[in-house]
Amino acid sequence: MVDFYCDSVKLAIEVDGSQHDYMSDAPRTTCIEQSGVKVLKFRDNEVLQNTEAVLETILKVAGDSALTPALPRRERGKTETHDGLD
Repeated sequence: MVDFYCDSVKLAIEVDGSQHDYMSDAPRTTCIEQSGVKVLKFRDNEVLQNTEAVLETILKVAGDSALTPALPRRERGKTETHDGLD
């Protein structure tokens, strides 16, 4: 099952537990990809333990689209801005 979908970049994201059988998903994934949608799959523990790398992967695949990731809760409210020149 697709957990997240962004139509503007045709990107579907699935987050599954360690017991999930990706091979049984293969026909459905192929069907989705044949419709022009890129499917990214992550294990739930990967999302929890390596969130930054997961987000970097998602943003890399999304490319130059106008996605603006939400700041983590600990970063909300800070006034620091980045102009991309770092």
